[in-house]
This record gives sequence, C-alpha cells and structure tokens, in this order.
Amino acid sequence: MRAEIIAVGTSLGGLNALLTVLGALPANFRAPVLVVQHRGAGADASLVNLLGAHTPLRVVEADDKTMIEAGTVYI
Repeated sequence: MRAEIIAVGTSLGGLNALLTVLGALPANFRAPVLVVQHRGAGADASLVNLLGAHTPLRVVEADDKTMIEAGTVYI
C-alpha cells in the first residue's frame, strides 16, 4: 500500500519524536507530510529551520493557500 499523504500531530513536548520521524525519511520520500503542532501565539520560523536541519525534505510553514506537493513537510 502506498501512502498518499502523511499527517503527524504533536504537542511542543513531542519535538524529539518529530525530529526522529522526519530524520528517518529519505530524500526521495514522495508523500507530502503535514505536521500539526500545538505552539504558542507568536511562533516564528525557528521550528521550520530546526526541522529543516534534521530532514532532507523541504520544510515550510503552511497557510490556507499553500499548495500541497510531494516530498515537502508542512508545519
């Protein structure tokens, strides 16, 4: 069975688990990865930068107009 989309939910306390999961994905991983994480108001790009340093996949901050593409992690 082929995954068409991966969704991961975590609290801020689950950061290490999230780093482990994303770090295990290969650079040629083809499914988009949607990450939903509870964060406080005023969250900045530091999470995108941190995750991007631990996975070969592109990591971006998504909004309601973001087009979902394969091989990308959306926060």
